[in-house]
Amino acid sequence: MGLNIIEVSSELSLQLKFQTSKPQGLLFLAAGVNDYCIIELLSGNLQQRLRVDDLAWHLVELYCVKDHVSVVIGKHYEMTGQITGGMHDLHFQHGIHIAGRSGLDVSYLDGQPPNFRGCMEDVVFNQREILSSLRSYPGFKKVYEVSLGCSDEFFAGEDEAINFFSSRSYWKVQGDGLLEFALQTGTQQALLLFQSGREGDFVALEIVKGFLKAHVGRNRSDTQLSSFRLISDNQWHDIQLRFTERYLGLMVDEQTVRTNLPLQSKLFVSAGPLFVGGLDKHKREELKRLGLASVPGKSAGGISFNGCLRGLEANSEKRALKDAFVSKDISAGCKMKGSDNESPSATTMEKLLLAEVPLSTADSEAVHEDLVPSEAVFIVRTPPVHGYLRRSLPDEGSAGAEEKFPLMFTQQDVDDGYIHYVQTMPDQQQDRFILDVMSGFQAVSRLEILVDVVPKQIPLAVQNFTVQEGGSKALPEDYFKIPGKHFEGLDCEFVLLKPPKHGYVENSHFPRVKLMKFTRKQVENELISYVHDGSEELLDSFTIFANSSELGKQNLPQTLFVTIESVNDEAPVITANKILQ
Repeated sequence: MGLNIIEVSSELSLQLKFQTSKPQGLLFLAAGVNDYCIIELLSGNLQQRLRVDDLAWHLVELYCVKDHVSVVIGKHYEMTGQITGGMHDLHFQHGIHIAGRSGLDVSYLDGQPPNFRGCMEDVVFNQREILSSLRSYPGFKKVYEVSLGCSDEFFAGEDEAINFFSSRSYWKVQGDGLLEFALQTGTQQALLLFQSGREGDFVALEIVKGFLKAHVGRNRSDTQLSSFRLISDNQWHDIQLRFTERYLGLMVDEQTVRTNLPLQSKLFVSAGPLFVGGLDKHKREELKRLGLASVPGKSAGGISFNGCLRGLEANSEKRALKDAFVSKDISAGCKMKGSDNESPSATTMEKLLLAEVPLSTADSEAVHEDLVPSEAVFIVRTPPVHGYLRRSLPDEGSAGAEEKFPLMFTQQDVDDGYIHYVQTMPDQQQDRFILDVMSGFQAVSRLEILVDVVPKQIPLAVQNFTVQEGGSKALPEDYFKIPGKHFEGLDCEFVLLKPPKHGYVENSHFPRVKLMKFTRKQVENELISYVHDGSEELLDSFTIFANSSELGKQNLPQTLFVTIESVNDEAPVITANKILQ
């Protein structure tokens, strides 16, 4: 995060709290042309005697007043000193930077310290609250890959599987050479691995039409190798990618394919981190010129892998979430389900945005080997109840016309995408209509077409609850119900739009850490609780919404009201003693 402000001050004060497992990282930078203030982690230490890469919260305070400087780290360490020649006005023309340098190029940032990766809160510089808002403002504040709350991925174990759950997911980590991992997915096309080399060389592994395809780019040539085993079947598969000076090898489970590389090939030397499951915005633009199927040149859509990945090893060295340089839209732990077979008589309107979809040959098709599509006629016997059928009528020299409530249409109309179902009544999740089918070969009466409508928004239903003063209450699944078969097993997150005023929400694995978001899986595992702060208020509330990056859907914010059962914790007071009177 970078704030484009000019700060001139004769005194300096800073307080911030952080937790991390990374041994290096830039915590804070006030940058000027000649003046600067830097706080960074070096080999897991802020000072040689204090280890801080232990995932515990640490408070850092820095004060510069006149010629006196003091640094306080929690309750463990304090250092004081004098400034030779006294304190002069500090000029920070390049602004304030938190957890990274925001692309700033100045001479005193030798060695390019990596961005901080972990959690921060209560960052106050010269009495200014820096993290009061996480919104970017052009020309003033730039926020990059920062989110509310403290992600569970920072606390994930070394062997924990990783869930990639959106079209923008990716994981950037150090690794090259022999790459091994296991995956589970139903994705038909996505980028799995990418690494840049010197002089434009690259190595890539992508999913194309459900199969793996490896690339090694050398000297402007692209050697490709495809596997013949389907991996987009929601089953776990073991993958190994090996490349040397002479050959490229790809193994899926126990099936191995191999191809030789051009004779003039040199040993591949990596020139950057390994991207897993996708790319960041800048790398995506760079890769469009390579012609990979999973990185289309003109499309602005997502290219990321959706599914689960575990056991990543680079040259037999494990890579875990804690090793990430940067990550986006991934989480620890996986829960995947196979696709259910749908009824052949049902039309499923997946990702319905405008309540209007074309019928396809998968929905209604009259099949005969000698049948001409224009000769198969569908007659509408019973129209839809909560909508209507519409036929587009393409016209030469115009944008086309339309016919509502057609009484009949042909298989050719369906194949060409001219027949649409249009929903007119909201909040209806099913509809039906009945067709008769006739052709020169056969007739079928009363073919029932079921229309399954997917809600535009996630249908979240919340439940109010009661908690004892100063106590806590586990928040079970019943408090955050998402009904409907289309949302079963949905891996979404709940975001606190308005946190509680008289308590907080926490994960039982990390007590006293205030959450601003949590996942549906954490709720299912009974890890999420509301904790009251012990005040005398008898009512509290918090507002949340459910968000699915995978589906691109949310719900309208919902408020949970908390009733506080008061506890009489005051000493008894005698107001009248009738016996003594």
